[in-house]
Amino acid sequence: MMKGGNVLYIRPLEEGDIKTVREILAQGAPFVASYNNYIYWMLGKYFPSTCLVAEKNGQIIGYIGALLSMEKQKIFVWQIAVNSNERGQQIGRRLLENIMTAAKKMGIDELEIAIDDDNIICQCMVKKLVQDLEGTITEKEKYKDEGFRETVYCVFIGKNQ
Repeated sequence: MMKGGNVLYIRPLEEGDIKTVREILAQGAPFVASYNNYIYWMLGKYFPSTCLVAEKNGQIIGYIGALLSMEKQKIFVWQIAVNSNERGQQIGRRLLENIMTAAKKMGIDELEIAIDDDNIICQCMVKKLVQDLEGTITEKEKYKDEGFRETVYCVFIGKNQ
């Protein structure tokens, strides 16, 4: 249950969600960016267990986009965004928990997540979730481009902690 008795549903991204998801991503600038509709159509179509939306009262309020690696040994979490009016309610955490649950169901115990170096709130959320689940998180690599700096973290959530 959410504040005020509102139930939060987490489900796969659908084509009809794309416009709202892109609006939510735009609210997350400069930490996340919205790409063209085709990208999100592909993600919803080919990665339905790892590209999810959070819905409350029939409205999309959060999104997570994650991809299964080619070797099917890890999941890469690419984007997490929550509607600016809904932040602070652990919606991003709930979305990431769902990805971790999906990973475990696939027999995967490793996630990688890229987080903008200036996005302290997301870094803290991920580290707290990993700590609460008694997992481990380590810095794997840094990516830097014109105005774009992210750190890729490796998260172990399963038997190989």
